Amino acid sequence: MTTSPLLPLSKNDTNIIKGIGILLIMFHNFFHLMAPAIGENEFVFEVSHVLNFFKSLAATPAETVNLLFSFLGFHGVTLFFFLSAYGLTVSYRKNPNISYFRFIKSRLLKLYPAFILAAALMLAWGTLLCGDELIPSLRSILYKLLLASNFLKNQGLAFNGPWWFFVAVMQFYFVFPLLMKGQKKYGNKFLLIIAFSSFALRMTCRMFIGWKAPFTFFPYLFELSIGAYLASVKEIKLSNNVLRVLAVSSLFIFCAGNCFYPVWFFTTAAFLIMFLFIYPSIRKIMEHNKLLNKFFIYIGSISYYLFLVHGPLRFPLFDYAKKTNALGKIGYSLLFFALSLIVAHLLKWLEHKVLALFRQKTRNS
Repeated sequence: MTTSPLLPLSKNDTNIIKGIGILLIMFHNFFHLMAPAIGENEFVFEVSHVLNFFKSLAATPAETVNLLFSFLGFHGVTLFFFLSAYGLTVSYRKNPNISYFRFIKSRLLKLYPAFILAAALMLAWGTLLCGDELIPSLRSILYKLLLASNFLKNQGLAFNGPWWFFVAVMQFYFVFPLLMKGQKKYGNKFLLIIAFSSFALRMTCRMFIGWKAPFTFFPYLFELSIGAYLASVKEIKLSNNVLRVLAVSSLFIFCAGNCFYPVWFFTTAAFLIMFLFIYPSIRKIMEHNKLLNKFFIYIGSISYYLFLVHGPLRFPLFDYAKKTNALGKIGYSLLFFALSLIVAHLLKWLEHKVLALFRQKTRNS
C-alpha cells in the first residue's frame, strides 16, 4: 500500500492546475468556432462529434492542435470545478464556525469587483470594436450578475459565453455550506455518497424527466464533491496496482463516453481521475524545469482575470485566422493569448486601484 503522492495540494500545485485548466479553456474557446468545426460533447452528446474528430485528424493532420483543443479543451472547466471545491473546503476548515451569510458575503466580495469591472471593459470592447447592441448586452450582463442567466432561455451563453462558469460556480457557493454541514454530521462518507449518487440523479433528470441543467454546477457534482473530499482527508492509501486500474478504467470510460450516450455522463469524472493520476508526474516535470514551472504558476495566479476577459477578445481575430492555414491559426491563437494577458493585467490593476480607493473612502467616512 502506498500513500497517494497527490495530497495535499500546495498553493503552487493549485496554480499549476489552474494554469493548465485556463489554457485548455482559452484555446478551446478560440479554436472550436473555427473550421474544421467538429463539435464537442460538452453540453450535448453527439456520436458525430467524435467521428468528425477522427475524420478531420485523418484528413487534415496539420490541424491537430486546432482539433485537440476543439474537442478536448473544454475539460479545463472540470479542473476548475474540482479546485473550487478543494480550495473552499481548505478555507472553510480553517474557520468552520463562519456563518452562512458571512461565507456568502466573502465570496461575493472576492469575485464580484473584478467581474463588474470586466463586464464594463468587455461591454466597451464589444460596443466600440464589434458593434454589439448596447441594451441586449446590458441585459445579459445583468442576468449574469443576478445569477439568473442559466435559468433563462438563450441567456446561458449570451454576451460572453465562457461566463456561464462564473454563474454556475457562484450558485454552488450557496450550496457549499450545506455540503459542509452534511460532512460534519455524517463524516467524509457523506461527500462520497453525494459524489457517486450524482450520476444517477443527473441521468434520471436528463433521460427521464428532460431537465438537462445546462450551464449549472449540477452536472459537475461529482468533481465538486471529490474536491471537497480530497481536501478533507490527510492521505489516501492505495496500491500502485489499484491506482493503475483506476487510471486505465477511467481512460476506457472516457473513450466510451464519447461514443455511447449512457456512458457520456461519466466522462468528466473519468477525465478528472485520469488527470489526478498523472498530476504527480506533471509535478515532477515542473520540478525539473523551473522556467515551465514558473510559467504555469504565473498563468494560474491570473487565471481568474484571464477567464473574465478572454471571451470577447477572440472575435476581432477570427476573421483573419479563418483566412489562414493551420499554422496561421496557431499564430493568431498565440496573439489572442498575448492580448488576453495584457487585458487581464489591466483588469487586475483596475481592481486593485478601485478597491484601494473604496477602502480609503470607507476609512475616511
